[in-house]
Amino acid sequence: MRAAIFRNGDFVVNDIKDPTPSEGQVLVKSLCCGIWGSDLHAAKYTPEFVDRSRRSGNRWAMDPERDVVFGHEFCCEVVDHGPGTDKRLKLGTLVCSMPMTIAGNTVHGIGYSNDIAGGFAQYMPLRRTSASGGAKRYPGRSRRTH
Repeated sequence: MRAAIFRNGDFVVNDIKDPTPSEGQVLVKSLCCGIWGSDLHAAKYTPEFVDRSRRSGNRWAMDPERDVVFGHEFCCEVVDHGPGTDKRLKLGTLVCSMPMTIAGNTVHGIGYSNDIAGGFAQYMPLRRTSASGGAKRYPGRSRRTH
């Protein structure tokens, strides 16, 4: 899949591995994602951002030596279900979520994680129970595609 990757202090667009949803997750397609002040600070003042995140107890502090796909404010469309995941969120449902997911017993932050791509990627896994759905599409408005 394509993604805007923060790499070595700069953004590049490149291919990364497609995510696979695990049990309890849905795979979503990113439709839009905002750029927030925290994203700008993380990109421009990376060492300070990482240091302050670690000092504040943030367990999701990114490693600036590894690639990261930003994007923690997003709207997505459900495109698949992980194994054993209930299907209350039907395919095509528009969702948003807190910027985290759970795989097994591990909580992963989304947007500053080196392991889970954020909304600046085409797809990402979300915890089904954290994804809020039900937004409606309005006739006459085009859908963005990647």
